[in-house]
Amino acid sequence: MASSRDPIIRTEPELKRSHEVTHPGDTEGAYSLVDIRVEPGAGPGLHIHNSHDEAFYVIEGQMKVQLGKEVVSVDPGAFVLVPKGMPHAHTNPGSAPNRIICVFSPGGMETYLPTLTRLRMTGQGDSQQARDLHARFDTESLDEPRII
Repeated sequence: MASSRDPIIRTEPELKRSHEVTHPGDTEGAYSLVDIRVEPGAGPGLHIHNSHDEAFYVIEGQMKVQLGKEVVSVDPGAFVLVPKGMPHAHTNPGSAPNRIICVFSPGGMETYLPTLTRLRMTGQGDSQQARDLHARFDTESLDEPRII
């Protein structure tokens, strides 16, 4: 069966800390793909995506992931799937930035991580704007501290 959509090719991505690879509408809501760079020691607090599965594919560097109460350390080539509703967090335990491809399913999360990253970089990670962003993308920040 032939596809009703045209192929999409993007090259020369901006080398930012986090940017969307897919744009809203590219996949008709099937998934979102985001290229993430995490500085050493950085990473989000414990949180839950209520409506989206999240998957990580490690391209460069190291990544430590908390999945509920379990902690795993992964290297380049590793794949981690976080089912919706599971408390999780991740950090970069290495001495250099890592690079991770993050996939959300279903789609619609293309602007979530880049927007949240910009808020955190400007000291607004706990602002009302950040809380509104979490609510819009059905994500909960948990008060429980991460164990990684």
